[in-house]
This record gives sequence, structure tokens and C-alpha cells, in this order.
Amino acid sequence: MFAFLRKDLLHHKGQTLLHILGLAVVIFSYLTLTSLADTLDSWLQENQLNRNLIIVQSDLVDLGAATITEEALQAARELMPSVISRVSPLVYRDLRLGGRMVQLRGAPLDDWGPVHHLELYEGRWPANSDEAAVGEGTARANEWGLGTVLPIYGKDFQVVGIFRSPGTVFASVWIPLQAAEELFAPRHDSQFLYIQAAPLVDAEALRARLQADERLAGSYSVYFEVNYIRRNTDALRDVAGLMRVVSWIALLGVTFGVYNAAQLSLYERSREVGILRALGFSSAAVNRFLLARSLALGGLAHLAGLGIAWVYAGLYSMTEPLYIQGLPFLFQVEIPQALSALGWVSVFVVLGAWLGGRRFFRQSVTEILRGFV
Repeated sequence: MFAFLRKDLLHHKGQTLLHILGLAVVIFSYLTLTSLADTLDSWLQENQLNRNLIIVQSDLVDLGAATITEEALQAARELMPSVISRVSPLVYRDLRLGGRMVQLRGAPLDDWGPVHHLELYEGRWPANSDEAAVGEGTARANEWGLGTVLPIYGKDFQVVGIFRSPGTVFASVWIPLQAAEELFAPRHDSQFLYIQAAPLVDAEALRARLQADERLAGSYSVYFEVNYIRRNTDALRDVAGLMRVVSWIALLGVTFGVYNAAQLSLYERSREVGILRALGFSSAAVNRFLLARSLALGGLAHLAGLGIAWVYAGLYSMTEPLYIQGLPFLFQVEIPQALSALGWVSVFVVLGAWLGGRRFFRQSVTEILRGFV
């Protein structure tokens, strides 16, 4: 059967190539979309053990225009150290570096790990006012490394560290708070205030107490950091979910493609199939040949689609990252995704072949050969 299958595919080279290319496009779309969705999910892992609170000015579209007043800062510091263990102001700006938007954040260096969950991945933390650390995502997307000089608001900062972090912080550039205040002098105000509850303190009660403070009420909102991050990343998660839905819709195209190929193959070979049945071949034997032919087309299409996806991901990462809501993402097709795609392609190929040949194999030999007598 395999020798006959090889001869059949080679005999109809043009038709075979068209079927393979048609299925390869569908498989390429599935692999690309699922890879992007997996990349988004991997970047947007949340720290669920976080008890931090965030104070930010209410009802602002441009976060860079927010202001934490001295009164708001004092409302939090009055509760130290019995109720609040750390109060960490954060300066925030959106800026363009190398033609791409990134986030600039300035915070006390001692708070980078305990409060903001930055984990040093490469290099060291800044020690001077002209040094910075960048998130791993931004470093990879912009091809920044240790020693890269970043011109920020007229001052050059040298990258001395690369860090990892949860949420969307991976797409930011960090400098010490003092350096940020010097950079934006004479305006020394911060845009966010991070609050770390003391051990054994009810964080929800603390949030309600701060929100009710007359120095904050009406002008500021107090969030749990986890909820604030989730609010900002829900849109990205929706994008990832939409990519998965579209990828599955694309994969359903394999079924229709194989169905059409099976229908066309049987129609063109009706006389040959009828003769084989008349010579004693069972309907199941001919059906197995059709299934083997469809699986061969699906396997070749998977290899073609996988090759195109690998090349596309490689070329894309060499030019520029994919930006979604201003955040850079680099994606690549991994081996587990390729194997998963192969399994699902096989399932949909079998389904398409069965649907394509179901009505034909219900016919008798006489009905199949009637048009050729």
C-alpha cells in the first residue's frame, strides 16, 4: 500500500503540492498564534503571594502626570513601623528610546527586591546616578546588553544589570529614586506610592483605613498590587485568549482541507476504486489507503508549516519585536508546540478523511462503475 501511495502522490505532483501548501498555511497560522499566546501567558505570570498596596491618583489616563503629594506620603509614613513596614515612592514615565516606547521607573534601590520583586538575572544593581537596570523582556527585544548606553531626557545611563520580574515590569528601565529626582528636577514628586503591610497586619483593613484617610479620600485610590496589575494585564490576557480561539478555528481548516482533498481524490479515481472493489478489495482496504494518503499529506504539510513558522519567527526576532499595548514580545516555536500541533493535525486529518469518504464507501460496486459502463 505504501509503494502504491508513493506512486500515487508522485503521479499527481501538482495536485499533491497544492494540497500540501494549502494545509501548510493553516498549520503555520496555528503554530504562530499558539506560540504568541504562550509567550503572552509566560510573561504575564502574577505573584499571588503579594500583600503590597499601591496608592495612585484617581481617574488619570496619563499615569506620568500623576502626583503623590507630601500629605499623601505622610498619611502612610505615620503608620510605620507598627502597621506598615515599608513606604516606597515610585517615579514613572513613558519615554521613547531608539524609536520604541518603554517605561522608566525610579524607586529606592533597597526596595527593588523586597517591594517590586525584581530579581537580578545578569550584571549588578546600579551604584551610581548614571547607571540603570533593564527588564529581560526589554533587553531581548531591543538587543540591549550590559554596557549599553541609554540617552534618557538628555542624560546618558549605562545598563549595568538585567532583571526578571512578574507582570509587565519586564518591559521597563529602572533607575534609583535619587537619580530620577535629579533627572526631573525641580519636580521631585512621584507618581505611585507602594505600601508594604507589616507582618500579621490585615492588609484589607489597612487598605480600607488608608482609603478612608481624609488626605487620600476623593483624590487617591488604594489598590492591592495584584489587583492593580491584573487590571492592567487583563487586556493582554484577552489578546492571548483571542489568539488561541483563532488558532483553533484555523486548525479546523485542516479538516475541511482534507475533506475536499478526499472528495476530489475519490471523484477522480472512481473508476479505479470501482475496479479494485470488483477485483475483491474490500471497502475497508480502500478506505485505509485513503486514510494513509490523507495522513501523508497532513504530515508533509505539518513539516512545511513548521519550517515556515520557524523561519518566520527567526526573521521577525532579527528585525524587531512584536509590540502589544506598548510592550515588546519575542516569540519562537518550541518543540512541545510542534509535537502538539502534529497530534492535533493527525486527529483533524483522520476526521476529514472519514467525512470525505463516508458517503462514497456506502455505494456498491455497481453504483460506483455505473457512470463508466
